[in-house]
Amino acid sequence: MVLFVGLFASTQLHAHPISLTNAYIRVFPDKVSAKIEIFVEDLYLFHDLKPNDQDLLEPDTLRKGIELHKEFLAKHFQILDKDGNQLKGTVVDVREFDIPEEGLPLASLMFFQLTYTLEYDVDKPEYLTFLQDMGNQDIGVPAETQLRVLQEGAKRRKEKLMLPGEPFTLRFNWENPEMTDSSFNAGETTEGEEGDSDEEELLGITSYGAVYSFLYIEPREIRHEILIPVVTLEQSVEIPRADSAFLTIKEQPKAREAIEKFLKSKNKVEVNGQLIEPEIDRIDFYGLDFRDFAQQAPDQNVSMANGRVGVIISYPLNQPPEEVKMTWDFFNRYLWDVKGTVYVNDKTIKTELSRLNEENTYTWVSESVVEPYREIEPYDVTLPKPVAYPVSIPALLCLGIAVVTLFVGRKYTLPGILVAVALGLAFLPIARIDAATWIAPPARLSEEESKTLFEELLGNVYYAMENRQEERIYDGLEHAVAGEMLSDLYLKMKKELVIEEQGGPVARVTDIKIQAMEIGKPAQEPTAKKVDPRAFTVDCTWQVVGTVEHWGHIHSRTIEYQALFVVSPVEGKWKITALTVESENRIKYETRLRGI
Repeated sequence: MVLFVGLFASTQLHAHPISLTNAYIRVFPDKVSAKIEIFVEDLYLFHDLKPNDQDLLEPDTLRKGIELHKEFLAKHFQILDKDGNQLKGTVVDVREFDIPEEGLPLASLMFFQLTYTLEYDVDKPEYLTFLQDMGNQDIGVPAETQLRVLQEGAKRRKEKLMLPGEPFTLRFNWENPEMTDSSFNAGETTEGEEGDSDEEELLGITSYGAVYSFLYIEPREIRHEILIPVVTLEQSVEIPRADSAFLTIKEQPKAREAIEKFLKSKNKVEVNGQLIEPEIDRIDFYGLDFRDFAQQAPDQNVSMANGRVGVIISYPLNQPPEEVKMTWDFFNRYLWDVKGTVYVNDKTIKTELSRLNEENTYTWVSESVVEPYREIEPYDVTLPKPVAYPVSIPALLCLGIAVVTLFVGRKYTLPGILVAVALGLAFLPIARIDAATWIAPPARLSEEESKTLFEELLGNVYYAMENRQEERIYDGLEHAVAGEMLSDLYLKMKKELVIEEQGGPVARVTDIKIQAMEIGKPAQEPTAKKVDPRAFTVDCTWQVVGTVEHWGHIHSRTIEYQALFVVSPVEGKWKITALTVESENRIKYETRLRGI
């Protein structure tokens, strides 16, 4: 029986060996202590140790392997900081076994273990990434490491079965080590439940190794946002770079091109039965300590082991969605299924897409009748046009001279009257003014009617900006704004609605609150074009609440404006014909999670 076991073990050793390692990590404020247990078999597999003619590894050969394995572990068992830099590990102790004088037979190497203790200097690290690459691809030796991590002051440890090249990242809370920390990769085990406080602090992105999928179904666009570790993406997309561990700022543009080309073909979206062409809005690279992924990412080199990529893909719509079908066709050795979140209005829907059983398509159907887009209608001027009474000032003066001459009654009365009348007729077409307001003032809107009309026009301006295509925005604005100021207002509105903190997306206006409004008459500038007497001014103070939502983060910004508007009849339609912004003040800016 012993002979059979020995032969079987020897056969297994030379046929399909596997490296099995246990790593016990203690994280202190000033150091990380790693106790790594290995089987003696690893010395034989990785250091080309030669047995004697009796298939025994002699004591000197074993000790040589023990020394060589110190450098091997320091190189192939890695701990990285938040920026992806490898911490320098020093072997401070090796717990050996009693080596028999004759040595160890190859068939019994799996019955003996060694424990190496490595230490790494740190300073209260918030993030650590663990990575092992202890296999030997040349001879086909795979490696598995059972990782167990315990923070100083905590009672619960995190566990993960690590495969070669598959990083595992943890976040550490030094103020309260016992606070349940959900910021770990998918796949490890831990006791306890996720803490809402931690989830809110991390804005819901609590896993450093998981792929996040957020699908927004909105009236004017479908938006798919994907957050994915670089190491996972690299299994499917070739990302060229000089340093295998980092992707530099200069290398990122080419990486974006490769990622864009790949993902465009892996996210098919059909709306109302029609395939929609995707548009890549953003591809950003993030480090570990970046939490709010809706923010503009700073330019920085990114670690391939713990960096992440955020991609926003939009699908503009010509009509509101009644049915949406999204197919996820992006899987690899690290990615077998994706847990997604779908946002529709105020609803949050959880879903899972998998490569198994072709369960990689999500379908949403509207629960109610979908109304078409509201068309912006122009407002007709129903007031009667003012009656024109053109009067020439020089002609009136000549007429006055003729009257005075008539009553004076002197020698040259008749010739003077004739000359004055002739001059009056000559001046009749010159320097004419409208005397209508002297005789009968034109009909005007009441103050309440003016306020109601202005509120509608202002609302239509913001409603037009909800469109995602510029031509549609212009089509909507031209019903509320005079043509000569259309382009200026569009650029001004777009600038005001852009939220720079999130990288420049245009906010969706969710509320318009008018704080104060005063109706007046426009002043007639001497050099300006004559103002229609039915026009009116609006001195208005209002607040606009704009919202941008990405990756489940809701960013709301409230800005208060004070401006002077002029509303005038233009070709029979009421339109805003002038705008002067007097002040602009940010009232509030906040970030929150849906449901928190």
